[in-house]
Amino acid sequence: MKNLFVCFMFISVTLQAQTAYSVFRTTISCPLDKKELAVSAHKKIESVLTGMTKEGSILNFNLNIREEKDTVKLDYAMPSENEESFEKLISEWKVRATNSDPQLFEVFWQTCPTRKDTMVSKHKMIYPLIRASYTGVVVVEGIDEKPDPELDYKIVVDFTAFPELEKNKGKVDSVKTNWGLSEIGRIYNLHLAAGIPKNKIQIVAAVHANAMESFFTNEAYLEKYKTENPNLSIIEELSNAGVKFLVCGQSLTWWGYQKDMLIPQAKLTLTAQTTLTSHQMKGFALKGMRND
Repeated sequence: MKNLFVCFMFISVTLQAQTAYSVFRTTISCPLDKKELAVSAHKKIESVLTGMTKEGSILNFNLNIREEKDTVKLDYAMPSENEESFEKLISEWKVRATNSDPQLFEVFWQTCPTRKDTMVSKHKMIYPLIRASYTGVVVVEGIDEKPDPELDYKIVVDFTAFPELEKNKGKVDSVKTNWGLSEIGRIYNLHLAAGIPKNKIQIVAAVHANAMESFFTNEAYLEKYKTENPNLSIIEELSNAGVKFLVCGQSLTWWGYQKDMLIPQAKLTLTAQTTLTSHQMKGFALKGMRND
């Protein structure tokens, strides 16, 4: 009992020591007739934000480009400790973006001078291990019950999730990260935040149907969708944390895909069904992750 108390006390201190973030968003408005300019700048900014994320200057980010009446809106959201640190991040990526293509951004900043900053959520979040977008854990005070940190937390995921086009249900939105991968990361972080040690967490994903394409190599993804695979970074992060991805050989074959189209982190099994049943018989809790 004493050891359990010490473990919870250590976990509580550790979580309190973690940096808590709020999510902020900046929106840049451009005239609709300058959409081509906006799209070009948007791609450059995305490249800069990706670089800053890899080096650790930014925890993660989300971006979007949309038309609204007679304007094109460019949205960039990211976690930050406070408004002041968010302003510093914006200043930094603006400088980097401008330096990456001075001629383009000289015109862009003149054409699209309107910028609006907002706090997306006042809730503070922590990222115990997985730092990708949508994996944050909201800080909750006054918790009355905690899970037993001595147990093994084993989860097998029936994984068919994929990023879906808003106006064309059932079709893959190839430029967006698979929301199911972010959800696996959030589940992992939630267990850590609840006091479960990392070595007590096992997550296995039985990947089939549309979800398989998220695990394509960049070359295979480019050939199919004419764009780079946006899922590779979070898959690597989850894999490094110990999450296993097992792709269904039945789905792969019926869909006309080959094993060499898959990234190394994705391992091939005969069928997702035996992955699901065998792991449940080993004591894994079943979690469904699909587009319902």
